[in-house]
Amino acid sequence: MKEAPIQERVAMADDYNERFRKIEEALSALPAVESLSLEKFKEIRQKFLAEFSNHDKETEFIVLMIRDLIDQYRYDSLHGVQLSGDAREAESRTLNLSFARFMNIGTKFVLTHGGNRDYLSDLFSLCGRIADRLESNSSSPKWPGHKKGIIGQVGVYKYMEAKGLSPSLAAPSKDAFNRVDFWGRTGGKQLAVQGKCVGFLCEPAFLDNEKKLESWLKSEVAKVDEPHKADAALRAREVSSDYRIMEKACKKAKPVVIILPWNSIDHVNGSLKEEYFENNINS
Repeated sequence: MKEAPIQERVAMADDYNERFRKIEEALSALPAVESLSLEKFKEIRQKFLAEFSNHDKETEFIVLMIRDLIDQYRYDSLHGVQLSGDAREAESRTLNLSFARFMNIGTKFVLTHGGNRDYLSDLFSLCGRIADRLESNSSSPKWPGHKKGIIGQVGVYKYMEAKGLSPSLAAPSKDAFNRVDFWGRTGGKQLAVQGKCVGFLCEPAFLDNEKKLESWLKSEVAKVDEPHKADAALRAREVSSDYRIMEKACKKAKPVVIILPWNSIDHVNGSLKEEYFENNINS
């Protein structure tokens, strides 16, 4: 994506830096996530959106980031809550759908604003400071991974664009329950695409059948050194499971898994790095 002219970016920075200062000040009294009830969140959300109504998409992104961290805490706490099996399953589905909605909106937001990398970088820094307060008691903060997930999805979208696959974001429900991140099209055939961005990979991979997927995963995991091999094997099992769920759910679309190396994309706006894709886009 082409970057905005320097004069435009400087003028925009003067505007948003002051706004970000006000946003951070407005949210400075947020308690840690374990003490932030949904009722309190809704009260904060209403007041926050009203105060910054001229920038509704930006404020929506920040508010949903906060809700995402609340929901993640709720999800992680499910094992300690006395719920019946059906109630636990219903709560899990509700939370997974909420995660998918944030991923969908976050991906759209970064795609829309990717031409101003400075703005996105500063917005992510603001979100990081807010998340630091919310997750101040957490030994495993979630925001860095969730931000990486959004940027990775943008990278997969851009990869599909570069390959001429006419990508569009799937509905959050398709992502949450059928593992479909994107729809695409090639040669008159619809594609159901699961996108991944991982740290242990050296080259982009376009995997369009289960045999190819399993062979590729086995080969890639074998290349990973300890102590990262167990994590790579876990990610591989997740990819295999997602493919089977997608294949079962999407009878009229060809399931495809696209996996990109994390270092093959820009870590702010998800743009593809040419050196990784020179021989891959047309293959």
